[in-house]
Amino acid sequence: QRSWRGGGGGVTFTVAAPTVLQPPSLVLSGPNEIGGCDVAEVQAEGASGRGVTQRWWSFDNADVSAMLANETGSTVRIPGHLLPVGAVTTITATATNFLGATSVPAQHEVLRKLVPPPLVSIQISPPPYRRQYDLTAFASARLSECAAPGADALLQFRWVLSLGTEPQQEDDAVMVRTGSELYIAGGTLSAGSHYHLRALVIDGSGSFSRAERTILVQASPLQAALKGGDRTVWRNSADAGLDASPSYDPDACTGGTCRRAGALSYAWGCVLSGGAKCRLKADSSLISIANSATPQVPLAGIQTDGHASATFTVTISDETGARRASASTTLTLAEAEVDTVDVQLVSRSLDRLAYSGGSSLAGAYLSWKVDGPGVTEAEQVVIGASSGSAASAANPIPDDAVPMGWVGNQFILDLTRPSALIPGATYAVTLTSTGGGQGSLSFRIGLPPSGGACAVSPAAGTALTDPFRLECGGWTAEELPMKYSFGVSRGTTFNADAAVWTPASSSSQFVAYLDAGSYHICAQIFDAAGYVALGEQSHVDVAALVPTRTNETVGSDDDLVLDAIQGVMAGFFRLGQTSQLLQVSGSVLDGLQSAPAATARRMLLSSSAYRMRTRLLMSSQLGQVAADGSNMSPSTSSSVIGSVSLLTQTPEEVSPEAAADAAAMLQAAGGALGPEIRASTLLQGMSTSDKMVSMLSAQPSLASRVFLINAVMQAVIRMSMLHAASMMPSENPYCVIGDHSQFAIQSVASPASAKHGCHNGAGGPIAEHVDVVVGGAPATMEVLAVRVNTAWRDEAEGNDFFSLSDGVMGVYANGVGPAHSVSVRFNVSLDGLNESATAHFSQGAGVRCVQWRWGSGERWSG
Repeated sequence: QRSWRGGGGGVTFTVAAPTVLQPPSLVLSGPNEIGGCDVAEVQAEGASGRGVTQRWWSFDNADVSAMLANETGSTVRIPGHLLPVGAVTTITATATNFLGATSVPAQHEVLRKLVPPPLVSIQISPPPYRRQYDLTAFASARLSECAAPGADALLQFRWVLSLGTEPQQEDDAVMVRTGSELYIAGGTLSAGSHYHLRALVIDGSGSFSRAERTILVQASPLQAALKGGDRTVWRNSADAGLDASPSYDPDACTGGTCRRAGALSYAWGCVLSGGAKCRLKADSSLISIANSATPQVPLAGIQTDGHASATFTVTISDETGARRASASTTLTLAEAEVDTVDVQLVSRSLDRLAYSGGSSLAGAYLSWKVDGPGVTEAEQVVIGASSGSAASAANPIPDDAVPMGWVGNQFILDLTRPSALIPGATYAVTLTSTGGGQGSLSFRIGLPPSGGACAVSPAAGTALTDPFRLECGGWTAEELPMKYSFGVSRGTTFNADAAVWTPASSSSQFVAYLDAGSYHICAQIFDAAGYVALGEQSHVDVAALVPTRTNETVGSDDDLVLDAIQGVMAGFFRLGQTSQLLQVSGSVLDGLQSAPAATARRMLLSSSAYRMRTRLLMSSQLGQVAADGSNMSPSTSSSVIGSVSLLTQTPEEVSPEAAADAAAMLQAAGGALGPEIRASTLLQGMSTSDKMVSMLSAQPSLASRVFLINAVMQAVIRMSMLHAASMMPSENPYCVIGDHSQFAIQSVASPASAKHGCHNGAGGPIAEHVDVVVGGAPATMEVLAVRVNTAWRDEAEGNDFFSLSDGVMGVYANGVGPAHSVSVRFNVSLDGLNESATAHFSQGAGVRCVQWRWGSGERWSG
């Protein structure tokens, strides 16, 4: 290898095969019931790694087994005429990777029915299944090739989740739901238990089909942790300050609350630097540490002379002793007395880490640092070196990645900002005090999924007619199971931020229908921890749909194109295929923003009337998805927010009816978001809410205006609540400053009066300031401040409910009791107001104090 200084060198090394082979995981999906005219497509899903081959067979159907003998791919097709009527045929498969490791055999049963049923497949992640992870099952359905007349009416879906390996009556079931998607929140299922999952689907003719799956929820590994992390302490301290109370059993957590200490046992050990076990000064015997979460251990009584540190290890175990986990803390031993520095991880999400710390020394100056690969000075990229002079090191963690700075008792690391942090590496966050004390905790940046590939076929087709099959294979991850989301982006390169993404699901395949244009298609592959990899992009060209006319054709080309769009979307809606419905609508709506190359299509898109009709059509179709959002999964809700964003991208093209549909969709999607809301979803949701506020004045009645603002505000409150949960007191507000509204989310410690420049969701500080004053008893609360710049009039009464110059301010707070008071002041620019309006505004005339109170399940109130 040649170095940048011009020298060269080489090294020979041998890569050995792994001594422990990780077998692939495998699950089969496909219809359980088909007709004689149908073909059962059975698909193998799972984490297999690269170079995987499948082996297929059937032990109870010789004809099918002979047909499968030479199949090695991930999908097989079984004709219905090979199956006996009324008898089950069992399909079995194994997966073997390039290292020779083979999966446990997976099985799938197929029954041929005399009356052709709808073909239904349950798509669900392969094992392992854990109590703390959300689980989403999708029912993929299509009509039989020889379905009875009337079968193409709206399909009816019903899910029954039962405890055990056999189905139960609905009255005895764990969960009964409707719709094509079943979302099971983390904490619902019990570790160590089997569950039977059944989807019943009835078509318009009354023919029905069942799809079933049995899963085992495995026990989760215990999580051992020590409060304070590694620390610097005085070797003659009266107490080592050991505290293992942050340890917990994930299977004992419900609704974000974990039963930490009650069911766990603790065993402690101590070794000195060099490996010697800790002994007492009094009699040189080995120290004995109480089996509790917070034992008292006097360092002054331990023989530490000549040793630089002492490491304490706690091993926790459950009631059975079958599950164990360990954690250690290393105490650096100082010769002089130092202050006690405490470091805690307050929250960790996929987007940010939040820490707090403190010192036992009043007035101590506290500073933070991050150490690890690519971050320590010796490993930073050297730039600007010339003539042998000292080079300056590039900033490995830029200022916008640490919004609270490097000093103080709170520290935030924004993982969404570009930095030198390396996936797979472990880093230490250290808090140092001027009193000599020090504390540090480590964190690891997980490795995203790897090893696989994705492809699209065909490379060209016709809009809304030809299916494009997207497929990934060979991927594996540190944290299983994996999920897949497919994105479609117009233009010469793939733009992940502008792409239309499908809801993440366990299926590694997706069939897309696209509007006319030139696209790049890519897949996101997620692991169970939320880390994501981006597959390689593929290019496809989609020709415009040219309306076919006959002597009996009625209507303009606009009408025919809209009829085609409506037909495709209505078909997916009748089949309950929400992912395809969102994907098609996204492609069409995106086309309104950037017209395709076809001249005829450009002429259609240049018509504002056509564009408004298209948005109304999209809103009415998508509004049906939101009508029953009670079982919408977080991944689907994120995609719905993306659809609403596209729908409202040009507010002047959104009719009052479409705006009402969009508001209902945003409200339903906001209510279904999970705690791991991504920064991109938050910004997209807030920006969409701003556009929808601009539509208030166009609403035809006071009731419709109130409905719209209520729906928008409920979505804003829900998104703010989820984001605020990871914020730190006194952190700059997270703000979205739009043309029609301003939203500021903040965590505040009471009593406090804080004036901060907003941290803009789009990046960087902004000029707006928000004053938040909290009075009363000490507490930490989350505050959302809202200002809406619009006005609407009650035509019957002739009253302005909100004045454009005044704006409307709403305050939402969590944790506020009778002893607290909260006030928020926006600094509002008067630029552009005439003298009368300025006087009106400065006097406060027409200002309203608005309180919002939502359902009892919400934590936010006015």
